[in-house]
Amino acid sequence: HAEGGKITVALRTLTPNLKEYRVRIDAGAWKPSEPDFTWNVHAGSNRLEARTVNQFGVDGPISTAELEISK
Repeated sequence: HAEGGKITVALRTLTPNLKEYRVRIDAGAWKPSEPDFTWNVHAGSNRLEARTVNQFGVDGPISTAELEISK
């Protein structure tokens, strides 16, 4: 769902022993995330990367969403 430069994101996984989700926006730092959050997008290229981490500290594969927003 997108409105006013904000997109509602819902992360889902089948990862066993899930500890947390981590997200990275526009090549920034990886940060822990709630499964549902708001992604503030801007004009131009927007990139969201998400991955899981299990209870043993093992990172899951990275899932990526890219949006090109025109003015």
